Amino acid sequence: MEDGPFSLPLPVAQYSLHHSGSEGNQIIVTDFSTTILINHVDETLTTVNCEVAPSPSVVPLRYLLASYIQQPLPSGYFDLDTDDFIVTEGAPNNPDFPLPTDEDIFTTLHAHSDFDRYTLANSLPAVEQFFRWKTSMQARPKPVLVGTALQAKSHGFQPRGQFQPRYPIEPLPEDTLAHLRAVARTTFPQFVQLLNHSQTFSLLLDEELTPSEGTGYARTFSCRIVTVDGQMLSDNAPKKLCLKLFDDSAASVPGPAESPSLTMWSQNFYTAEDMIHNEMNVYNRLEFAWGSVVPQFYGAHSVSYF
Repeated sequence: MEDGPFSLPLPVAQYSLHHSGSEGNQIIVTDFSTTILINHVDETLTTVNCEVAPSPSVVPLRYLLASYIQQPLPSGYFDLDTDDFIVTEGAPNNPDFPLPTDEDIFTTLHAHSDFDRYTLANSLPAVEQFFRWKTSMQARPKPVLVGTALQAKSHGFQPRGQFQPRYPIEPLPEDTLAHLRAVARTTFPQFVQLLNHSQTFSLLLDEELTPSEGTGYARTFSCRIVTVDGQMLSDNAPKKLCLKLFDDSAASVPGPAESPSLTMWSQNFYTAEDMIHNEMNVYNRLEFAWGSVVPQFYGAHSVSYF
């Protein structure tokens, strides 16, 4: 705050007087080089409490205006992801029907998607049973997969639909495009076409690359594709690929005690399918950078290794 003489036009002073309050600045006056934030004008129109904002070269005026417009608005007024809040619907759970036994759950359910989300969002006993199942899954020995040959169904994962940008996408600057071209790696268009039109392929896992700090939703391996539709690959194909195998059975999930309600807890209940869907959408949005600063993406496929 600054003390000293200050000249304020009468209409502005009267407006500030009639709209003054205890929350935030009421009037912003600027000539686009100096910006003054008026907090209060006394009833005699002789004393003004105000502060001088930093130079526009330090804080652009549009940022300053946006922050003071947002300040008195309700929390979450500008939230753009309200549609992402999931409210499950379903038939009320009949308390006369007990939950399945732990033994049945442990032997018949293998992934998060095998659980009914509505039941989890409305039944604490069901959530507690889910975590007992989770504990049993995490206690299993992790399968050793290095050296394993896998059979895959080409593009066997069905996406739900692509992310849509909220605003028009601006063209990339030419210097960015030049950098992407400069660091681009070898591409294999014939291999891409072969894989896109295939039904099945086989691959061999070479080395596990899973980070130790991962959440457990996926394991990562370097691998080689051996055959496509039963035919050996030609030399015009990548020699080494990176594969992520998604399996949420041992994934870390926050407990319900960390959320105010089961509905809120269920917002952090993700499935392997959710993770694959998100990853596919991110890769598709970054297609312009494939093979340069982003790895070439060869799609999402289904495999079975249990």
